[in-house]
Amino acid sequence: MAYRGPDPKYESVTATESRSGADVPITAENTSNTASSTASVKAKVAGTSAGDAVFQAIVNGTTTWTMGVDNSDSDKFKINAAATLGSGDAVTIGTDNAVTLAGALTANSIVSTTTLAANAITSTTTLAANSITSTTSVTGSTVVAQSYVNLPTQAAVRFNDDSGGEYVALQAPTGVTTHTLKLPAAQGSASTVLMNDGSGNLSWSTDVVSLPQNNIRMGNSSGNAQNTNIGILGDIIGSTAQSTVTITIASPGVVSYTSHGLSTGDIVYLTTTGALPTGLTATTRYAVVRIDANSFSLASTLANAHAGTSINTTGSQSGVHTLYSGGLKFQNVDAKIPGKVSGNNDSAGYVGEFMRSTVTSSSSSGVTAGQFGNVTSLTLTKGHWLVWGTVRNTRVSGQAELTVAISTNSANTTSDHISGYTEMTMTALAVGAGNTVITLLPWDQSISTSTTYYLKAKLDAGTWSTGNFVGTIFAMRMS
Repeated sequence: MAYRGPDPKYESVTATESRSGADVPITAENTSNTASSTASVKAKVAGTSAGDAVFQAIVNGTTTWTMGVDNSDSDKFKINAAATLGSGDAVTIGTDNAVTLAGALTANSIVSTTTLAANAITSTTTLAANSITSTTSVTGSTVVAQSYVNLPTQAAVRFNDDSGGEYVALQAPTGVTTHTLKLPAAQGSASTVLMNDGSGNLSWSTDVVSLPQNNIRMGNSSGNAQNTNIGILGDIIGSTAQSTVTITIASPGVVSYTSHGLSTGDIVYLTTTGALPTGLTATTRYAVVRIDANSFSLASTLANAHAGTSINTTGSQSGVHTLYSGGLKFQNVDAKIPGKVSGNNDSAGYVGEFMRSTVTSSSSSGVTAGQFGNVTSLTLTKGHWLVWGTVRNTRVSGQAELTVAISTNSANTTSDHISGYTEMTMTALAVGAGNTVITLLPWDQSISTSTTYYLKAKLDAGTWSTGNFVGTIFAMRMS
């Protein structure tokens, strides 16, 4: 049904009726239920010089919402809380599908009353730079996640610089094991760094590395890291320095550097604005051979530096030379090595390990006159040891010549000496209670396998046919 007034060009279609509690509709209905049978209500203007094609929703005397095509602004589709488009538009959609929202997005501007499922907000193409932009600071709960924000596989979070041309990105590594890093509650002070407690809890610390006392992880000759307990009292010093220097053309060439603070063996390198003397190359590592507080020569290797073999310089030179030094260096304090304070000897296998084996008077060892017999023994593992011992006779009368030895030979023998082993001989005179004591001096031994050492004694040239002894054999590991 169509309605036209006397002059259709100037008439409008209006449905006016008072229906309390009911609807007054204007309906376009196509009663054909076949393919391509559509129904539409159209707002149409004649061309680009015409006004806007719009639809309006009006609450009399209160609010008017207008939406439609702004013919004066590149035919953009707009929604505006006013009777016309073009000023104060709330939503603008261009023919390129670019969407502009006017005004600030306040808290809860976009709200989901249930969980946002995957791809709830999707772009069918790549979001270009500044696709979502705030022209002022983003503050408060602009973007809120009640649990977490999940990014696709190895996606990065980028923080642009002031120009927008460069950025810093955070990205997960490949093959990561899931973990959480929790930031500290407060801002750290100057020169502090973030430290992990091993459970993901970060805290501010002034220590970049914390080493157990006297435990430094070092490399061995094969290039493998080894846990090495070293009890040297001192400091690991890290430093860098640079200074302009002069170098003589001489044998050897001498570097002049006032109050350089370097020692023989310190590593340095040189740069120059011109040319170094022949014999020296820029950025090559050299070892210092100290002459005095203000001068030194250079060696090609650390071994040459300690041997005093310095580099000779020849030819000519030009420009300004700069010497660089520094790195990590051990600085001892009074060259002291701390001992244990627990009252115990060091653990087996460590320098300072102490062992002993004692035969007491209640279990005296019988020795036949004229031959060596074993008083007691001690088995040592491979390493460098000092071994010594002491023997006391327990006879109370008579006299004899007493010989004491330490040996790896366990057998009794009548020889006067045990070839290749330390021994001491003296005449023992028993007066009253037997109290003659012989102590052997420390014996330096390096062994490659576990070895048993025997403390031995022998009686000769006396009135005793047998002897009884008590004694102790001692050992201390040196390396």
